Amino acid sequence: MIKKYLNILFYMFSFIFIYYLLVSGTNYEILPSLLIMVIIFIDIAMYIADEYESSIITEKQKAAVYLKDLENQKENVEAIEQRNLETERRNHDLKKNIRLIKDLMEKNQYGEAREYICKLEEKCSTYFSYRLYSKHSVINSLLNSKIEFCQSNGVDVKCFVCGKIDGVDDVELYCLLVNLLDNAIAAAMLSEKPYISIFLNCSDTEIYGEFINTIKTTECSGFEDLIPENNKDGHGYGLLNICEIVKNNNGEIDFLLLDSDKVKVTFKIKKKVLTTEKNSGTIQKL
Repeated sequence: MIKKYLNILFYMFSFIFIYYLLVSGTNYEILPSLLIMVIIFIDIAMYIADEYESSIITEKQKAAVYLKDLENQKENVEAIEQRNLETERRNHDLKKNIRLIKDLMEKNQYGEAREYICKLEEKCSTYFSYRLYSKHSVINSLLNSKIEFCQSNGVDVKCFVCGKIDGVDDVELYCLLVNLLDNAIAAAMLSEKPYISIFLNCSDTEIYGEFINTIKTTECSGFEDLIPENNKDGHGYGLLNICEIVKNNNGEIDFLLLDSDKVKVTFKIKKKVLTTEKNSGTIQKL
């Protein structure tokens, strides 16, 4: 849009400038040089405007990715609330079932009680498929939703979280993990034997993450090559957000090609240290 207006401005200015030279009796020998200078000036202005417009578009697209991540986070929070309501309802039903089993046993109807327990066990296996990977409710909901998606789409997935997830801004941590997971899932689903391994280790000072997934091709020289062609528009800016979040948290991210069809992405981010004064001494809390 800016270039369009500059083009119009260029033609208008050129016409006015040439007309002025003609009516003012200017030396025509210097006219070509003046025109060249004008053209160069306009070209420089158009280049600067083009770069500025591109930067604006990039920021808007990055903001759109952040907004999408925030919307996903809101959905996870709503899912947590819904899960809590379902848990309360199922706990209520479970108490009634236990009371029924107790009544059957008090009446010495052990066969009926055993049969009912087997049915209840089968039912509870679907009731409580939601797993607790972390006490961080939003991150736990994110992991459950992504793992459920993988299992529903034939992706073998392993997940292990060690330690307490804290010390990092919730929004930034969510955006970091959701983009890493989306990239890993998109790449793994294109491979012959889709597989993803998720490992998070949280110490007192940092959070370490390790994502291993299968890929379709061995032509990977860097992190950006892990993004499938049909996902580059969205995940490309997701990658920018990943690197930016890691940098903002004094961390580092690394890429390693394990073998012909498997890669590992690792990151480390520092936890923020808060200091409080107590009894003339300093206590550090993470």
